[in-house]
Amino acid sequence: MNIRRMKKEDFLEISSINETFYGVKRDASFWDWKYYRLPSGWHYMAVADMDGRIVGQIGCICLLVSVNNERITCGQTQDILILEEFRKGRTFLKIEKKAHEMGIEQGVFFDFGFTIELTRKLSTRMLGFTAIGTIKKMVRPLNLYPYFAKKIPFKPLARLASWFLKPFTKRFHLPTRCRLPGDWRLEKITRFDGRFDILWSEAKDRYPVILERSSEYLNWRYVDHPEVRYYCLMLRDGEHILGFIVLEIKERPRRFETLDIEYVDAKRGEIVDILVGPGTEMDRRFDFLLRGAFSYFVKHDVDVISCWCFPHMEIARHLARYHFQQRQTPHDLIVRSYRSEIGPDSPIFQTENWYMMRGDSDHY
Repeated sequence: MNIRRMKKEDFLEISSINETFYGVKRDASFWDWKYYRLPSGWHYMAVADMDGRIVGQIGCICLLVSVNNERITCGQTQDILILEEFRKGRTFLKIEKKAHEMGIEQGVFFDFGFTIELTRKLSTRMLGFTAIGTIKKMVRPLNLYPYFAKKIPFKPLARLASWFLKPFTKRFHLPTRCRLPGDWRLEKITRFDGRFDILWSEAKDRYPVILERSSEYLNWRYVDHPEVRYYCLMLRDGEHILGFIVLEIKERPRRFETLDIEYVDAKRGEIVDILVGPGTEMDRRFDFLLRGAFSYFVKHDVDVISCWCFPHMEIARHLARYHFQQRQTPHDLIVRSYRSEIGPDSPIFQTENWYMMRGDSDHY
């Protein structure tokens, strides 16, 4: 077995084994975007090559992060996959060792990732990661069918009841329309420009640990994604950007275990990212951006709105005002230092220092 760095020639085979393992189709353009068009220019994926066949992989994309206003490089570990017949013989540890060596070569200061319980235990006990905290999800249903379906065994009756109450549900406690003050405007973003670099420079100091949200990164992450179509809104005062919000609608049927219900044929609206600049009217900036999100989701008839965040983040407080409820997710944030200067007292090891949203994760 040869443990080596991924090459572009591996894209088709990597797509094939990912489809087999996860049931998600990815073509070569996705891997090219994710690993080779990354703004930082740094990436690595260690693959296990068995006689020309890829049987396992561990990837990492290198991102710029602000830690106490110092700009450093970190790695986000993702795309972990070992084919079942090759999980014995320490294959995973061999690939992980190679990926770790490549991270050191790239000069990353620390790496982080998102785990479920099983991978969290493995990562913290054997790989030197520290579990920082569990990601929370703020949830606001707009359609009562999943709750009725849980209580009413006869599903057609549950659907009928939710259909009658749907207009009331969507209007209950939704933000009322409000006129924007002065020269404020809420507009769709087609592409992030230099004005968002100014917003980033104004906002980053407020967060001890936050992944860089420069215009180059935002275009790569949300505008140029080859598969997902995000809806981005900006709030501006003249030409000055006050904040932005990134939204996504997912229409695939899925189970909502975190709601403790089976949510059949759910159409979910997600608040993927939000950043607001400092100022005396920060609450109003959040408010107008969230009003724009509600308007978009109601217009597209979504069933539930959700948002990843830690409880200490400002967005959690504003979502609670709109009757979002906090739910547990199975995802833990884990962190591992690569440098001696990043010790246990570093801000990266305290949950309350992180600004973390779903857009910062590998959940595309």
